Amino acid sequence: MTMGCRNRLTQLAWVVATLALSSTTAAADGWNTYRSPTFRFSIEVPASPTLDSMVTPAAGGRWAPMTTGSITTAFGSLFFTAADYSKVQTFSDVDAALESDVAYNLRAENLILDSETKVTVDGVPGRDFAAHNADSAVRTRLLLKDGRLYTATGMGSIANGVPTDYRRFALSLKPD
Repeated sequence: MTMGCRNRLTQLAWVVATLALSSTTAAADGWNTYRSPTFRFSIEVPASPTLDSMVTPAAGGRWAPMTTGSITTAFGSLFFTAADYSKVQTFSDVDAALESDVAYNLRAENLILDSETKVTVDGVPGRDFAAHNADSAVRTRLLLKDGRLYTATGMGSIANGVPTDYRRFALSLKPD
């Protein structure tokens, strides 16, 4: 075996060992990927979520199927939702639809908006917003793709703030 071939094999062994270590580290920290084939998305979660299926109001008095997941942590809660409006409503103006959903969330929870940012994740438009009320601090990521609205929310007390796991949780939200 030549010296160049031996060096390439050594480099390959290091790459394989590094990849194996990375995979082990990701699994060892307790986080798992939750995947929904029905609503076509994935999100990383620090524990098994409590899941629920329901319907949510849509335009014209129609209803859209929705799934929700929640995880309670030591410092607050993490929630995700996916609502499939694709068969009951069209969104001709994605920005207006996202703005409307931010406003709905603020009203539903009696929240005061602290900040809002337009985001794009792998070409999917969305919004990140932070808000609060007298009791809670909230951060939410909304994404809208192919008539499906996805959310990842972290909620904590005013004293403790949003759970520190929120950033990883929200950034991992990926529509398929």
